[in-house]
Amino acid sequence: MTADRFKADVARVAWSGRGMVRNCCGYPGALMPVMFKRTLANSENSTYNFQWKPQAVVINLGTNDAHGQPVPSLLEFYNGYAAFMKTVYAVYGQQTKIFTICGGMVEGPFCDTVAKVSKDLGGYHVAVPRLTQPQFGCNGHPNVAGNRVMADLLAKVMSPVMGW
Repeated sequence: MTADRFKADVARVAWSGRGMVRNCCGYPGALMPVMFKRTLANSENSTYNFQWKPQAVVINLGTNDAHGQPVPSLLEFYNGYAAFMKTVYAVYGQQTKIFTICGGMVEGPFCDTVAKVSKDLGGYHVAVPRLTQPQFGCNGHPNVAGNRVMADLLAKVMSPVMGW
């Protein structure tokens, strides 16, 4: 929705239940930082070449970590998030703007940690308040209205930084 608003090209790496350092609910498989480096998410041997260089990267991770078992310590989560942000800068360049999002389905210490690592590493943070009816659908996940709330908040932060 935010990319549409800015008429920006977009590439997505998204997978239900995957986290930064823990997947949700005992879900097996690679974590998002591992999948980020792949052309085909389920193929360990497919490596993305990172030739396309975005101006901005949006990271919306933390909810699945907060619901993963065992729940990671905030230090482990911070370190994992920081390592991933450093990877993003390494493959796309330091000029890339990183926007972190947390909230909607989780709040508190995990979102505070996302905000801190974002600030520490030069990112821009978007805090999303807990979504309420009628902003969520199945299992408390955001529906179109909830996604609109997040897109509007992201656009408000991105616009002055990106000049869009």
